[in-house]
Amino acid sequence: MNEAFQAIAQAAHALARRLPYIIVMTVAEVLTGEQRARIERAWGHLPYNVYGSTESPIAAECERHSGLHIFEDVIIPEVVDAAGNPVPPGEYGERLVITVLFRRTQPLIRYEISDLVRLSPQPCSCGRTFALVDDIQGRVEEVLTFDGLNGGRVAIDPIFFEPLLGPIRAIAWQVVQEPTELVVRLSGLSDDMSCQQIGLMLDRALRARGALVPKVTVISVDRIPRTAGGKAPLVKSNVPRIGAPVGSGSAIEGKLCSWTDRV
Repeated sequence: MNEAFQAIAQAAHALARRLPYIIVMTVAEVLTGEQRARIERAWGHLPYNVYGSTESPIAAECERHSGLHIFEDVIIPEVVDAAGNPVPPGEYGERLVITVLFRRTQPLIRYEISDLVRLSPQPCSCGRTFALVDDIQGRVEEVLTFDGLNGGRVAIDPIFFEPLLGPIRAIAWQVVQEPTELVVRLSGLSDDMSCQQIGLMLDRALRARGALVPKVTVISVDRIPRTAGGKAPLVKSNVPRIGAPVGSGSAIEGKLCSWTDRV
């Protein structure tokens, strides 16, 4: 849904028009800082971000837009580490555990959601007392791991790519880790920045974090492929994890702009 908002906002900006406004809400996908700014330019107001899962609504922004208030009147939230121990506000957990209070036919008790969530140590200035989520990095499955330049393994969180790819003039982007390369897809890519420049920029940024990337492949596509559930994750890995069955990866479709080989 956020990709659609971006396309509408970009068209409005091109036409130098302000879109009619009632209230703008974004759901289902990660709302990046660049997407938020584009939506604000198009509608003249900040969007209200809503966080939830198929099983339950979880949180939403208030008029301060400084975090997402957890619906503690209908769920019991727990931010925990990999061992299931509580994580204090101000630190990221390995997953979010929720107990849903309104489901009676199919109760959900301590249901695990593999999102990297951080609770705010400070209450919201709006005065509401519900717990505040001040950041969501993405899912544990979206953390990419690479061989390190100096040995070992290097973990790259999903939010690493937002300040790099978010400012690029494109409708949407997606980073996919394949067994032998890193594939970057961009839809609606403008001519301001070439695919070669994007590939080199990512290669340099990953090297600066100590990651060894065999190849960065940047392609321009008509649209970002979606999952069976209709979502287009910003970051995902097709590299089999330990104990997981080996898959075939994903097909690359679109216009191949360039690739940057590691030397």
